[in-house]
Amino acid sequence: MKNKTKNPITLVLFIIAVCIGNTGMAQNKSMCPDDNHPHAIDLGLPSGTKWACCNVNTHSPWECGEYYAWGECEKKDIYGVETYSHNDKSIGEDISHGEHDVACQNWGDAWSMPTNVQVEELFAHCTMKWHKYQRQNGMLFTGPNGNSIFIPANGYKSGNRGLSDYDKLGRYWASNLKSPGRAYRLSFDKDTKSIKQNKNDYATGNSYGQVEWGLGIRSVNDNKYIDVQKAVAAVQETTPAKSWDGQYLKDVRLIIKENVVEFTIQNVRGQVPAEGTISGDDIVKTGTWYIANFMTGYDYAVQGDDGEGDSEMYRRIGQLLELAAKNAIGVRLNLEFRKGGTLSLGISPKDVKRAIKMRKEDYYREFK
Repeated sequence: MKNKTKNPITLVLFIIAVCIGNTGMAQNKSMCPDDNHPHAIDLGLPSGTKWACCNVNTHSPWECGEYYAWGECEKKDIYGVETYSHNDKSIGEDISHGEHDVACQNWGDAWSMPTNVQVEELFAHCTMKWHKYQRQNGMLFTGPNGNSIFIPANGYKSGNRGLSDYDKLGRYWASNLKSPGRAYRLSFDKDTKSIKQNKNDYATGNSYGQVEWGLGIRSVNDNKYIDVQKAVAAVQETTPAKSWDGQYLKDVRLIIKENVVEFTIQNVRGQVPAEGTISGDDIVKTGTWYIANFMTGYDYAVQGDDGEGDSEMYRRIGQLLELAAKNAIGVRLNLEFRKGGTLSLGISPKDVKRAIKMRKEDYYREFK
């Protein structure tokens, strides 16, 4: 009987094909620069959002990690209504960057659970391919710039039934509620296509699940907000003081889900304009005027002569506005008038960037 030995070249090619198919070897190099996880992977998305290379509290892209109820930061054995810790209280409609954000609590302020908008962006701008990576099924998302992330088909947990649909479905929480008792999620199976590949299949970005269920966490990196958060905290440390013409700076905060820095200014002269009398141009003009004044005070503070004794306040506000402009964050000015009433002015990142380059003289030249 003849010994039927395979051609050596054929055998080598077969082994290579099996390795690539089972481990995703070809993809591994493009996903992570080294084994020091997590990495913030730039997929070339329009918003600049970077996605984690692996699930929270794992050490490689193919590990599924733990399962969490929405807004809880500890794993447990039963994922039902009776064991859910937030049944009788509201923890907010968006829990990103807070005490109920698993990613933020475990990996630090730069990381957060994604919003449903960020999930939609991922599905809209990436191509998706069902993929096996180290014997783990999941979805390979490849961004416009060619970089990729692999998200395991981790399944989910509900009630006391244990793990369901492992290796078949991917289920990960987003940070915001859709309705009471239901939160958005990142969801896929082997047949899911992105909007980029199939314009009729866009439901995955708007998928939602029961908040008490146990889902995975794949986080996003919002590192650009960290310096702005610190700057907001620094301004809040200053004692609210008179700025100009007897006006007071009352409150400064960063609203992450809306990408705005909010200032409240009290004791503004005049009265609230009648409804319908202020146009979009007026908003830009008034908002630019205030930012120009802030930046003029900042100049004086840097020079060590603000004339009012408020140099530290102006210095910090100026730094905050520059950071906002650098990171494409808008500004909302709430003007509380002496005669009563408040006017809120929304200033786009583009106008903020233009306004901080102006000073009083530039403002008068442009708007006289």
